Amino acid sequence: MALNLYVASHIAKAPLGQIARAAFPLLASLVVVLLLLTYWPALSLWFPNLLGVR
Repeated sequence: MALNLYVASHIAKAPLGQIARAAFPLLASLVVVLLLLTYWPALSLWFPNLLGVR
């Protein structure tokens, strides 16, 4: 993640802090999804069960 932010700031010629602030909502949403799937396993199994995959 850090290398991607560094490269993006170099390509965009923008400060690293500005790029990091723009990427923070995406990172926060990824953490929320990770926590949901970790602490509520039935959520990750819902779609395969809907398709009948066992």
